[in-house]
Amino acid sequence: LLDPAIKERQLRIMEELASLYKNHKAFYGWYLPVEDCLCPIFAEHAVQSVNTLSEKAEKLAPGKKTLISPYGIGLSEFDNPEYEKQMQKLKVDIIAYQDEVGCVRDQFTLPRLKKNWQRLRDIHNRLNIEMWANCETFTWEEGTNDRTSALIPAAYPRLLSQQVAASAAGVDKIISFMFYGIIEDPESKYQLGQPVWSNKVYTDYMDWKNGKEYWKLMEAAFMEKLVNGATPEMMLGKAGLQPLLDGKVAEEDSKDARWVKFEAGYHEFVVDLQKKTRVQKAMLRMLNYNPEKIGMPVKTYLYTSIDGKEYNLSSIKDAPYFPNNKHDAWIESILFNQLDENVRYVKVAFEAPQQVYIDELFINPVLK
Repeated sequence: LLDPAIKERQLRIMEELASLYKNHKAFYGWYLPVEDCLCPIFAEHAVQSVNTLSEKAEKLAPGKKTLISPYGIGLSEFDNPEYEKQMQKLKVDIIAYQDEVGCVRDQFTLPRLKKNWQRLRDIHNRLNIEMWANCETFTWEEGTNDRTSALIPAAYPRLLSQQVAASAAGVDKIISFMFYGIIEDPESKYQLGQPVWSNKVYTDYMDWKNGKEYWKLMEAAFMEKLVNGATPEMMLGKAGLQPLLDGKVAEEDSKDARWVKFEAGYHEFVVDLQKKTRVQKAMLRMLNYNPEKIGMPVKTYLYTSIDGKEYNLSSIKDAPYFPNNKHDAWIESILFNQLDENVRYVKVAFEAPQQVYIDELFINPVLK
């Protein structure tokens, strides 16, 4: 951006694009290639580069939108008065912030991202600039931020958490610069990305978009809008398990105190609903974080009983599986649905080869 020859070439490229497309009905606006870091604030040379390109865009195609997509919100000094001052100088319609979850800028990116979106929303409320989320849909095949490491699909529960974080903060739009090769229709003739798993992400995404029950409950839990039909005093057995019924969900961070931790081996716990209750569904939320050997049981069993002595096996569920887990932390759920049990006691049992972190056992969950 500081090289006059490059700046001149950028302006010539804009002239060529405008000559070809400015009257095309699909031409919505300009992506301006100023991907500078917002760390700790947006540099003055970057601000001036944006404004030079915006002025050129307005001359070439009046009224068309302009967009930039900087990175570095995890390193931004939002409390520095100069941060907002630099943003106020920008002559641009849209800032689509890279959310940096795929790039793994932190060990656990999502908890801080949620706070950063809120702080950016507060700043943008005072700016005449739209705030978009540029959702990173990828993870890394090998090393992070390494050009020799391929970008491969991230598990959809991670992407859903990113979508929720942006939506809860009130972003104006969520976009992604990585879609083809990452999220692919199984029916497409042109499979560009990782076999099987790009199709899995597409299927999960469409199931969420179409309102399938599993994803509706997952989304509600991420938004802390899922009410548990059971309460902590209903948990029987050893101390420390009551938080599994307190309605409080954890974040994608193994240090979050809301996770109840189980070592490798066999475990079971029992809920006394205190009276005969029609149990229609139950859902367990678990952390998936392979770098610390935190995973899910291969199979989870749900038993029910009327008297607390004789139990009937009501359902067995396999854990969801997604192999691209070298770097990411995400939250999975096991949903026992299509139950119709008029019982007093519910028992969950599993055996796991590694640690299992659970934050909640929802029984007959209800959306707020």
